[in-house]
Amino acid sequence: MPSLEGSVESIVFRNEDNHYTVARFRPNDSGRLFRDDLTTIVGMLPGVHVGELLSVEGEWEKDPKYGRQLHITSFTQRLPASKEGITRYLGSGLIKGVGPKKAQRIVEHFGEQTLAIIEQQPERLSEVKGISAKDREQIEKSWAEQSEIKELHLFL
Repeated sequence: MPSLEGSVESIVFRNEDNHYTVARFRPNDSGRLFRDDLTTIVGMLPGVHVGELLSVEGEWEKDPKYGRQLHITSFTQRLPASKEGITRYLGSGLIKGVGPKKAQRIVEHFGEQTLAIIEQQPERLSEVKGISAKDREQIEKSWAEQSEIKELHLFL
C-alpha cells in the first residue's frame, strides 16, 4: 500500500457531514523529478486543515473525470514545524480571528515556537503588535476548541 508524507496545500472540497475531503497534497519526496507537483488525495479526513503535515496510506485510483488520486485509507496528523507551514496553518481559518496577515505577524514574532506558545503561554500573544486582549482571548478559545475536536476525531 503506497504511503506518503507531506503537507496539505489546499482543501478543494469537504463534506462536513461525513468528512469526505478532496485535498491537494505536497509530498516530501526529495527524490522526485518535479518537486512542485501536487498530488490529489481523497477520503475521510476529519479535522485536516491547510498547512498540516500528514503521513497518509492509500490506494492509487484513476478517476475518469479528475485523474490520478490517492484514496486515503489511513492517516496521521502532525503540526507544522516550519515558519511557512505554521503561518499557513494558522491563517487557514482554523483559528477564528486569525487571517493570513495576523498569522504572519504572530509567526514573525515567535518563530518556530509559535504553536507551543499558543498552547502553553497564550498570554504572550499580547506581545505581538496588533493583537489586542480581545484577539488573544478569541485565539485562546479557538485553539482550545480545535484541540478538543482533534482529540475527539482521534478517539473516533
